[in-house]
Amino acid sequence: MEQEIISDVKKDSAYSAEQVTEGAVDQKVAGFTVKADTGSNLTFQTLNLDLKMTAGAGSTNLNRYFNSVSVWEGSTKVATVNAVDFTKSGTTYSKNITLAGASVLAGQTNEFYITVDAATNIDSADLGHNTWTATVQGLRYVDGMGAIMTDTTTGDLPYVQIFSFETSATAGSKELKVSLTSGQNCY
Repeated sequence: MEQEIISDVKKDSAYSAEQVTEGAVDQKVAGFTVKADTGSNLTFQTLNLDLKMTAGAGSTNLNRYFNSVSVWEGSTKVATVNAVDFTKSGTTYSKNITLAGASVLAGQTNEFYITVDAATNIDSADLGHNTWTATVQGLRYVDGMGAIMTDTTTGDLPYVQIFSFETSATAGSKELKVSLTSGQNCY
């Protein structure tokens, strides 16, 4: 019997050097699509994620920037892990994140996202002085016949995306709009 597999993993080009502001909640930093072959549905068990500060003069300590990391399948959150749950090796923080209810139907393609909840008190010396990489090293899944597989090479795997933590003053595409409602006075 032939095992059913992931037929493709593609990086979502909409995410490029995302800027996360202090205190941000569920800020998307990476996205990718997974396509199942036509043989059977695939149920995803874990996503292996590495986080590492790769450039800058800020701290390399994960919990100085992150409260938590979540994985989404479309608009459904399928996992959340706290920053303290990552394992440190050198300056790389790794976690096999257990996914709840993530699946791709046979022949279909689903979108997945990585989001972060930023710390609310990031040191000013760290903000704007950091570049992080989120690396999806692999996906563990079960096919329709019950075979358990780990994929680390299909398509764009391992998938690497950069992002940074910025002050609201330096983060791009942020605007403050103020308007008066009719009948209000401005002093």
